[in-house]
Amino acid sequence: MTSMSLELEEIPDKKDEVLYAIMGDMFELEMLVERDVLTIKGSKYQIWSWLTFQMWYSLGRTAPS
Repeated sequence: MTSMSLELEEIPDKKDEVLYAIMGDMFELEMLVERDVLTIKGSKYQIWSWLTFQMWYSLGRTAPS
């Protein structure tokens, strides 16, 4: 099992915490939010899959239309 921690820009609200929990289930990861730190535990493959999805999603949200 691999783990990594990410410092978030701001403390997530309850809605964001639920989103992290859903994403954790979707990618078979354990996600724990403590204040402004997101800790992710799971297989390297699953963590890389989640990171790739996050990058792809963020590109779609910031790309000009």
